[in-house]
Amino acid sequence: MISSCTTTASVRRSPSDNTVLPVTVVVMLDTSASMTLLLDRLKGAAEEFLIRLWPDDRAMVGAFNDNIQLLPSEGFISDHARLTSQLQELDFGYPTRLYEAVDRSVAALRPLDGRKVVVVFTDGSDTASRTGRRAVLKRAVEEDVMVYAFGLESTYFDGRRSVRTTPDGALRGLTADTGGGFFLLTPADDLGETFTRIAQELHSQYLLGFTPQRLDGNVHKLDVRVKQPGLSARARKSYLAGNARAAERRR
Repeated sequence: MISSCTTTASVRRSPSDNTVLPVTVVVMLDTSASMTLLLDRLKGAAEEFLIRLWPDDRAMVGAFNDNIQLLPSEGFISDHARLTSQLQELDFGYPTRLYEAVDRSVAALRPLDGRKVVVVFTDGSDTASRTGRRAVLKRAVEEDVMVYAFGLESTYFDGRRSVRTTPDGALRGLTADTGGGFFLLTPADDLGETFTRIAQELHSQYLLGFTPQRLDGNVHKLDVRVKQPGLSARARKSYLAGNARAAERRR
């Protein structure tokens, strides 16, 4: 259930707000059949992102096709060189279980505290998930996880004809609703510049809080605005007005 709620609050910045907090990230790669001709660029993009994580950041890498894979097996690590090497160990398959992959990533982040992010690289639409976008969004909001997505356009031969794929349009909504972002990567893009900016963004965010009028265990709409003309805030679009009993039911 999502209900509407409008809340106005003033936020005062203090020196402690400048503390840089580490992030924990799941980097998920679409390795379905349509990505065959883009595998080198896909891995290169993921590596460009991983090498720009900060020393205290932790991550896992994964792949999704007809299966979903997460590495390393022991969980999140801060050895970024090892993470980039494990990109070569990811499996490949045929269908695209995009939303199940995001859902599995959110589940992996669930036990952790701090800033949590899922980064997805994909070229197309979901073709095989049993979990839908709405369910994934609900879980991401409940677990306070931001989703970022990087889209790539591709062309592949399906055995009968040439097929051109474009990233799932609904993915833009999922990223916006969780406070993340969607970026379409073209062959001309400077990946180093792009991921340097994203890494800086992940470490330069404010944590705003307020007390809801009711802790009813439901998800409510949220609209974050800034007073200065010409500026807008990238923030999640909803929040969970949880309580201990509701949290226990979700477990």
